[in-house]
Amino acid sequence: MAPQPATSPEHDPTAQGRSSTLPERPCGPSACRGLKSWSSGSAIVSTFADYFGLALMTPLLPYKLADLGFDETELPLWNGVISTAQFAAIVLGNLFWGRVSDRIGSQRSLLYAMVGDAVFFGLTAVAPFGLEGSGCEPSGSGEHGQGVQACGRTEGAIALAAVRAGAGFCTPLVSALVFIFDRADSTKTVAKQMGHYSSAVLAGYIVGGVLVGALYDSLGWAWLNVGSAGVAGAAAVYVAHLSAPAIRKGPKLQNSKGVRRALLSVDFVTHATTAILVGFCMTSMTFTYVIILAEIFLWDARSTGLANLFVVCNLLPINMFGLPVAVKHFAVHRIITMSGIAMCIMYALLAIWASTLSKSEGSEGKLGKQMPLFVGHSLLFVTIVFMQAVNLSRSNLIASKYAPEARGAITSAGRTCFAIGQALGPIVSGILFTQGAVLPYLAGLLLAVLNLSMFLLTGTPVCHDPSMEPVVATSVTAVSAPVPILPVRSSTCKADEKVSSGQPAETTPYIGSYDSLEISSL
Repeated sequence: MAPQPATSPEHDPTAQGRSSTLPERPCGPSACRGLKSWSSGSAIVSTFADYFGLALMTPLLPYKLADLGFDETELPLWNGVISTAQFAAIVLGNLFWGRVSDRIGSQRSLLYAMVGDAVFFGLTAVAPFGLEGSGCEPSGSGEHGQGVQACGRTEGAIALAAVRAGAGFCTPLVSALVFIFDRADSTKTVAKQMGHYSSAVLAGYIVGGVLVGALYDSLGWAWLNVGSAGVAGAAAVYVAHLSAPAIRKGPKLQNSKGVRRALLSVDFVTHATTAILVGFCMTSMTFTYVIILAEIFLWDARSTGLANLFVVCNLLPINMFGLPVAVKHFAVHRIITMSGIAMCIMYALLAIWASTLSKSEGSEGKLGKQMPLFVGHSLLFVTIVFMQAVNLSRSNLIASKYAPEARGAITSAGRTCFAIGQALGPIVSGILFTQGAVLPYLAGLLLAVLNLSMFLLTGTPVCHDPSMEPVVATSVTAVSAPVPILPVRSSTCKADEKVSSGQPAETTPYIGSYDSLEISSL
């Protein structure tokens, strides 16, 4: 079928009864292209701001704890406790903001989350509120005085953990994903926007790492976190005033049976285990990377912040160019499988390298001993990025199959699994690292093997994608709320084959298959 020319809602006969779901303001062809290009702008900006704040915290936290008085034996554990408090709160935040997105819309949900981010990033700048020097009055010296000092620093660390938990609860990530899904007109668009989403994550890490390396000595903890609060506030302003309107909406009432059916399906089980694995690997390996640099190689905060750039700068071109090519030529499940196998190989090699480390390496450690850390973590994060990007898009397809009206709830469930992995990563790695630098790598290897095993045990395809045809095929005329029927523009789309075979386009149920490039209806 030849590509259909774009038509405005006023001249499109299929637009009757659904004009409220299309962009609110008419535009010419060039303007429409610009609107489509920036349709996910609010989600991308918010994701960048959130991860920018996280990128500042990751390299700075060990040095902040050292300033509070924690020694090298306590520091890894408390670093893990505070990081876990933040990611544990993200678990609750994902559930909350997913429901909120379904009820009040993804734009308002995203706005409220970013306002919360700005507030708690600002509080991080003044935490731990002087508690590290109060709460216990010194009454002696020796062992008693040391106990008093320990009391004060523990209170300070707990206060800092509480603030970061608040920042974690105000996560915009679920709202950002639903925002993208609400404004995507095809699975091809979703895949493309997932690349932009991942690039925003990496850009946040890059800019955060640069600022830590360049400005920590002159600005310190407080002003860097004030800057992250300002970035989050600017993102909130962008969301409030420059968000593109949604192009599709589903029924307001959720089908609880459809949601339960989705969450208990084999599709979601493997989606969830992959999300847990990726979340654990991301925070565990970031934590381990920083701790090895700080505790074994004795790098300072500036050098550690700049070292993060080695990893993320290598990921950016892979994410921008390699990922779209992989999605275009390979099945989603094949990408997950191959990434999992490569992840196991990298974990095994890093474990062998870590077994040769000792606490006496010191800052004079040879470059030959440090390069495996940089190269190994860079390659490991490539596997994480590939697995994460394609797994994120699966939540949209699972929702389309089981409960299109509960896209936010199902997306938040998947992100909650990711956040559970993120929460476990730092604390588990902190405990294991105190017993040996090799153990965090062995833990990641075990989880990667278990995830591959879950695909095999559940009969989930590992080399091709399963059918995502709706469990209950519902025609467009049976939907109670206005739902757009997007024109088919590609001769390679499966919907074209149906139309050419004589099946009326207006009664064609949506089939959210992985390989379809256009969405005929929702």
